[in-house]
Amino acid sequence: MYTVYPNGAIRVENSFKAINGNHKLLMRIGNNLELNAQLDQIRFYGRGPWENYWDRKSASMVGLYQQKVDEQYFPYARPQESGNKSDVRWVSFTNARGKGIKFVYVDSLLNFSALPYSLDDLDPEVEKQQYHSGELEKRNKTYVHMDLNQIGLQGIDSWGSQPLEKYRLPYQDYSYSYFMVPLP
Repeated sequence: MYTVYPNGAIRVENSFKAINGNHKLLMRIGNNLELNAQLDQIRFYGRGPWENYWDRKSASMVGLYQQKVDEQYFPYARPQESGNKSDVRWVSFTNARGKGIKFVYVDSLLNFSALPYSLDDLDPEVEKQQYHSGELEKRNKTYVHMDLNQIGLQGIDSWGSQPLEKYRLPYQDYSYSYFMVPLP
């Protein structure tokens, strides 16, 4: 649900209702947004400065950080999502003059990532292919995930085990809210 206020702020209330079905885990709970590529200045209050995740954040301290969208992608050998920031209280995306948008948590801390690549760019095939990060071409927009949470990065080995149980997202009801505030 969206509530629009006279000052241009929008409250986004997300609600995921788990209905009948045989679903074991969810990968993430969140929203995907596309922003104008000119909004390339990121400022946030959360865990940083490098990417961090629910199960990989002990070396990332909560603080105020300023970065650029171009600094968010980590060129792993195979293209994949990267650059997530966790325990975020707010994040803003602005242009060089400071105009843009700010996201502010309401009831649960947020996770966000912002890349110049779409999910399809990072994983374009149903069957995994041998792509390389150097083959990616930046888009003329920024792809943002504004999440409540996402599943942990995986288990404690490199052979495909599941994340530890405490870092999984079971198939159940979830809800969270945040504000989108214009920065004129």
